[in-house]
Order: sequence, then C-alpha cells, then structure tokens
Amino acid sequence: MSENGKKMLQLGGLWVNESKKGEKYMVGYLGNLRLLVFKNQYKKEDKHPHYVMYLAEQDHEKESAKDDDILDEDVAF
Repeated sequence: MSENGKKMLQLGGLWVNESKKGEKYMVGYLGNLRLLVFKNQYKKEDKHPHYVMYLAEQDHEKESAKDDDILDEDVAF
C-alpha cells in the first residue's frame, strides 16, 4: 500500500465493539498488546485529539475479559 508514493506498513486491524453502556470503541492487537481507541470526551478545543489510544497487556489467564474493564469510564465513539 502507498500514500503519495510512500510505502505504508500495515500494523493490524481494528474492530468496533460496544461497551456495557452501549457506547462504541475500537480494539485491535499489536503483538501481545491490545490497542483500544475511544472518542475523546474531554475535547474542548480544535487542537485536542478527536480520539485517544491506549495500549493494554493481554491477560492470558482471562482471554475472555471485556475490554470495557480496561478503563474506569466508557467513552462514546
């Protein structure tokens, strides 16, 4: 894949999930880490990001653990 003639390296994919509160977020994997993307509920100015990303270690003992449990607050997507 390329953009403006520059090669791009695909890191993985993201899936849209829904929190217990019905709010959407994205989750993907980078090696042994989980990548979570949430809408920035604290955005007040144009210079603030629209979305925030978090990396979380995978819990191998609880593979079925919900991604919602990573953060104390659910953020709308």
